Amino acid sequence: MGTPAGKSRVSWALWAVAAAALWVGGAKAEEPVRVAPITAVTADFVGGDGSGVVQAQCASCQTGPRELPPPYFDGCGSNCVAGGTCCRCEAETGFGRLYCHLYNAFQCADPCYEPGWVAGANAALFVDTARPITQMTFRYDRGINMVFPDRSEYFWARIGGKKSPPPVRSLDYHQFTMIAEAGAGRFSFFTETPYRAWSADPDSSGAGFVDITLGTKTLLIDTEYAQLTLQTRTTIPSGSAGKGLSAGHVSLEPSLILAAKLTPDTYFQGQIGEWIPIGGDAEGAGAIFSYRAALNHVIARPFADSQFIATLEMIGYCFQDGTFTDPTDQVEPFTYLKSNGGNYLSIGPGMRWAMSQKCDFGLGVQFAVTQDHFAEQLYRFEFRFRF
Repeated sequence: MGTPAGKSRVSWALWAVAAAALWVGGAKAEEPVRVAPITAVTADFVGGDGSGVVQAQCASCQTGPRELPPPYFDGCGSNCVAGGTCCRCEAETGFGRLYCHLYNAFQCADPCYEPGWVAGANAALFVDTARPITQMTFRYDRGINMVFPDRSEYFWARIGGKKSPPPVRSLDYHQFTMIAEAGAGRFSFFTETPYRAWSADPDSSGAGFVDITLGTKTLLIDTEYAQLTLQTRTTIPSGSAGKGLSAGHVSLEPSLILAAKLTPDTYFQGQIGEWIPIGGDAEGAGAIFSYRAALNHVIARPFADSQFIATLEMIGYCFQDGTFTDPTDQVEPFTYLKSNGGNYLSIGPGMRWAMSQKCDFGLGVQFAVTQDHFAEQLYRFEFRFRF
């Protein structure tokens, strides 16, 4: 049996061990939790302002560049987007850079992009707008020295046909058009209601409402750099063909419209379409392929939310079928010439003043550069108001 002194020493030792354990435990409980720092974070993951915001990784992200010949894809590991990997395309040749620019615009779109009306991308006067939106357009056209107005029954019904307008050598016209468009998201519906007054050589004239057009727009691609839209137009023969106010038949015109951002202040607008007559004159009516292009550049921003935009535009028509009346033959039976193979081309400048995001004014002109043409000179003034 141990002595009392030995028992005392054991008790003190046990008390010392217990006290040490309690002290160590208390110290560990009070120590703050430490989070391991994130290492090897590239500039693509960290906000440019040094905020340290890190983009979430995607399960399908690859690391490092792909081994492909130029144009090659680089930075796959640092351009991850939700649902996959965004590999930036790079190239050295002119065509390669163009391809990569388009690829990056569509495949690696900015996740912070907010769709909206851009004045420069929708400034053209003779190319339809790609962005569906709710707006009213009031348009005035002045056409001078139009020849072959019944060519393929695009502007007029066939002279000498069942719904014959008067024979003419050339004509001038004024046309006022109200366009009402209602848009919601990527879709819009619009109507065009024109009123025309014309005078011709030899002495004849007419005035009244022209064929009404109904149409839709569907935005197929919408990125910061480009918008691609499918547009359909249906023209209903509501005017009087005998008075030179109608083509005398229904027509359809599907088209694709592109708006592309080339630089921060320069935009391209383009449109290709096929005009298809339905129920027109069996010999006179014919399909027409049309193409339009515009280069828009912001030249000044004099006031807040206000821009002056210069445009250079082109319109072309390629006739595929149909006929037109020989303008030198003014007596029945008329002489008809084939339309197919004919090409019209016009070009001219324009200017649009965007007062704000809500309204703008535009003035443009087209001059025919081919011997055959619709209007030799076409002047257009527009006022648009968006809701």
